[in-house]
Amino acid sequence: MENVRNLTPAPPPTSGIIASSVYTAGRRIADIPIEEAGDWAKKPDHVVWIGLLEPDRNLLLRVQAQ
Repeated sequence: MENVRNLTPAPPPTSGIIASSVYTAGRRIADIPIEEAGDWAKKPDHVVWIGLLEPDRNLLLRVQAQ
């Protein structure tokens, strides 16, 4: 236990994308950029999850474009 350090967790983001992932058969298979969400969502048996926290207008427009 000599190498144990007290680590302070990073503060949660105040806004923006928390995560953007694609799932199939109940399992996450990839973290993806927002710009790929539309392509992944069109694939059979795939679900895209985009976690947003207080997104600004520009981010909402990027997501909407998908």
